[in-house]
Parts: sequence; structure tokens; C-alpha cells
Amino acid sequence: MQSTLSSRDTYTRGIGLVALAGTIWGTIGPATQLIFSISATTPLTVSFFRVLFAAPLLVLVCYYFMGARTFRIQRRDLGIMLLIGATTAISQVSYLVAIPLAGVTIPTLVGVCTVPLSTAIFSVLLRLEPFSRRVMLALVGAIIGTALVVGIQPGAELPRDLVSGVFFSLVSGVSHAVSIMGGRALARRAHPLQINMVSFSTSALFLFGVALLGGGFQMDIPVVGWLFILYLGAVPTALAYGLFVAGMKTTPATIAGIITLLEPLAAAILAWIFFGERLTALGIVGAALLLASIYILTRPE
Repeated sequence: MQSTLSSRDTYTRGIGLVALAGTIWGTIGPATQLIFSISATTPLTVSFFRVLFAAPLLVLVCYYFMGARTFRIQRRDLGIMLLIGATTAISQVSYLVAIPLAGVTIPTLVGVCTVPLSTAIFSVLLRLEPFSRRVMLALVGAIIGTALVVGIQPGAELPRDLVSGVFFSLVSGVSHAVSIMGGRALARRAHPLQINMVSFSTSALFLFGVALLGGGFQMDIPVVGWLFILYLGAVPTALAYGLFVAGMKTTPATIAGIITLLEPLAAAILAWIFFGERLTALGIVGAALLLASIYILTRPE
């Protein structure tokens, strides 16, 4: 009996860590919006410096807690960490490419909903995790809830480059799903700080290469803007991804992908509080449905 309770507590704790990470990620949009409101910088510049600030911070924290073990990484694990870093960067870049093509709403909706769908498909095809009716119910409910929260306004004009925008949004979502699967594979045999240290160092190098090909960075950012970028690197990147990988030790990848749908909900609430953006009645219904779906997942089978 005690073992069962301990197992449930461990499962619930993992769910809580993933949920906290998803909620913190919801601050990325509002923080980025604030940066763009006070500067003429580009999304690629913000993304690069976000991971550039996170990488050395993770090295220092990792070395503080692990000492010389920080750099003792098995070759097969290193390969997966590099893959996580590359797919994380691809996910960010693809999302940034999709926004000017299809606006903000459609890439957000397509991108975030693709993540749990992709993780579920990968898990089934690779026979990594069971896919129960409970998870199916939660997945459907969470996606419908997210669609209502993000919401495409009735009568809104669809963008001219919709197909291209949706394509890059799908690439973004699938890439993020691959990084989740990689994190799940490493979660029980590598320290979360090690995983994120290598992954974000790789992401920084990848984004630097993209910037060189795309014309470089826009550095005309006031001090307040740099402070927000530093926040993005420290909190929703270094801290949140550490919480996420730690939670993945006991949380199946499909369930983790569903729980990360808390990100657009948190972003919508913050936009309502700080920017006065309207949260519609359908959005409130969607939020309730999303939270109910996640609650279903907090109960281990």
C-alpha cells in the first residue's frame, strides 16, 4: 500500500513539474511582445540571445551541483542531446518563419496542437508507451480547449500565405515533439541540467548559423529590453526546461505533450491582465476544458 502511494506521489510530482514548466513558458509571448514594443529588433535576435544567455548559466549551475561529473556524458546520450538542441532551434525558427506568413493565431494553434499529437503518434509507432482511452480523451479535450483559448475570430480574413504558414507551423510542432521524445529517453539516465546545457549550447550555435545566412542580428535594443531577454534565458529557458526534463522522469511523453498546452492558456491570461486583450466566453470554456483534460491525466492508471 505504501509503495502504491509513493508511486502515485512520484507520478503526481512529475505532472506538477511539467505543468509548472508549461505555465512558465506562457510568459514567453508577453515578454517578447514587451521587447518588440520598445525596440525594432527581430524574433531571431531575441531567440538567439535567449538561448545564448541560458547556455552558460546552465553550465555554471550544472558544475555547481555536479562538479567534474558535468562533462561525463556517454556518447549515445550526447548524440540525443545534440538532436534535442537542433530540433529545439528548428522549432523556434520555423515558428518565427510562420508568423509573417500566417499571422500569430494560426501558427500558435497549429504549432502547439501538433506537439501532443506528434508525441502520441511517435509513441505508438515506436511502441514506447501505451495509448489508453483515458489519454485519448484527454488529448481530444485538450486540443479542443486550446483551439477555443487561442481562437480564430469568426469572419477573420485568412492570410494569403496560409499554406506555407501552416507548413512551417507543423514543422515547428513536430520538431518540438521530437525534442520531447529525446528528453524522455534521457530523463532517467542523465541529469536535467546536463541535457539542457548541451541542448541549448547546440541551439545557440544553430541559431547563430541561421542568423549569418539571414543577415545577422538587430542589436538596437534598450537596457530594459535586454533585461527581458535575460529573463527569457534564465526563467522560461534554463529553469522551465530543467523542470520539464525533471518531470519527464515519471511522465510519459504523450501526457507531457498534452500538459504543455498550458502554455497558450497562461499566455492568454497574461495578455488579458497586462495588455487588455479580450478573453472571450468561448476562451473561458476552452480554458475549463483544457484544465479538466489535464486533471484527468493527474490520476495514474
